[in-house]
Amino acid sequence: MRRPPCTCDEPSIRKRIRHLGNGYAAGMAEILVEENFVRIDGADMNALLNILDAVGLEAEPTAPRDNDTGRRWQLSVHWLPTAPPSAEMVTGLSGAFAEIHAHFVREGKLPPARVVLYGRETEAIHIFEPEAA
Repeated sequence: MRRPPCTCDEPSIRKRIRHLGNGYAAGMAEILVEENFVRIDGADMNALLNILDAVGLEAEPTAPRDNDTGRRWQLSVHWLPTAPPSAEMVTGLSGAFAEIHAHFVREGKLPPARVVLYGRETEAIHIFEPEAA
């Protein structure tokens, strides 16, 4: 069965899709960002992916694993490489997650109270919380 051609209109999404012959497949992601349809719209997700791209990570959205019902929501991201992130990468991620927090503030939206980085086996590798103001 032949897949229809990709009809992505958004340039940043189109950039993240590699066309393969009779269909398409996502590029090799290093980190997945859980979608949250209550808190994150398409423009927000593109901003998050671009922020992670700026620290050298190929990031893609993934289906949510939890229902977000609280006021203090968390952004969940998943580290896919088998080796844990280096100390240098954790520092880069801290800066990226601070920028993600700032993005929501600039947009007038409630930012995540924390960002949880999960490993391949669903264990929390690191929890990033914004600095207290």
